[in-house]
Amino acid sequence: MSVPLATLDPQKLGWLLVGHGTREETGLAEARQVVELVSRAERSAVVELAFLEFAEPTISDGFRRVVERGAQRVIVVPLMLFAAGHAKEHIPREILQARENYPHVAVEQSEHLGCHPAILALSAQRYAEALAGRSNIPSARTALVFVGRGSHDAAATREMESFAALRARENSAASVSVGFVAMAQPALAEVLERAAQSSAERIVVQPHLLFAGLLLDRIREQVANMARRQPQKEWIVTQQLGADAMLVDAIADRACRPVRLA
Repeated sequence: MSVPLATLDPQKLGWLLVGHGTREETGLAEARQVVELVSRAERSAVVELAFLEFAEPTISDGFRRVVERGAQRVIVVPLMLFAAGHAKEHIPREILQARENYPHVAVEQSEHLGCHPAILALSAQRYAEALAGRSNIPSARTALVFVGRGSHDAAATREMESFAALRARENSAASVSVGFVAMAQPALAEVLERAAQSSAERIVVQPHLLFAGLLLDRIREQVANMARRQPQKEWIVTQQLGADAMLVDAIADRACRPVRLA
């Protein structure tokens, strides 16, 4: 059973935020900005960042840093939208390996971000921002396409579809569909082709990604190619979720409900 955060010595609580990682500096800067925002909002905890791959600090280094800053209880928060292999297997395995050098430290992991209400609200905000100031095309002539990273994990695919369904309840677009950049079906190219052949005059493509990176670049490139083929339609790509107070709210809420690792 987890100890309520309020009963802990603030100097002994640490949060380790673990992102996927990217080679693009823009995405890394966004992740670091999130850590800064979390640190300002949650002064009762020391907060550090780590990445699974492509960037530093590694999980081992991040864990060491948070312990060296005095944490005796570490809550690991996956900066992951869906629970696939990274959140289920890779992060816990590397955390437990890192903890072997610090047997006195209690370690817990929070749930991934998933369909948290704050993530839904942030996604809706990015959609509204993308349409602000544009011509007034009726919702009945607008198609919304969500794009996920994609995973071999069927549960992650279903969760992406659930997220889109939740967003569709509050969005008046004529159609809401889901496509993936890799590893899952339907592929983004297929979904864009269907949108191009539909009666929609405006297609809004919303990358369901936390930060910028190669995947976002690929999405924009595919949409730009389709726009050249179908210039009679308006093609819009929204901003990624990015560093925002609503993301911080989701992280903090997840961190308050951790599960102890073995």
